[in-house]
Amino acid sequence: MKSLKSFGVKELNTDEIKKTNGGNPFPWLPYLAIAIIAYDAIDGLAAGIKEEAAKG
Repeated sequence: MKSLKSFGVKELNTDEIKKTNGGNPFPWLPYLAIAIIAYDAIDGLAAGIKEEAAKG
């Protein structure tokens, strides 16, 4: 088996790995924040509708 070094392949350091992987260690965090905000907004809307419906 041939060595990868003979093809000019070099090992990446940690900074290069982060850049290659996008740099964000928690890529799901923005989606979680959006989901929490959306849930809170819908919950508040539902509570307001129920409150107004109870008033008559």
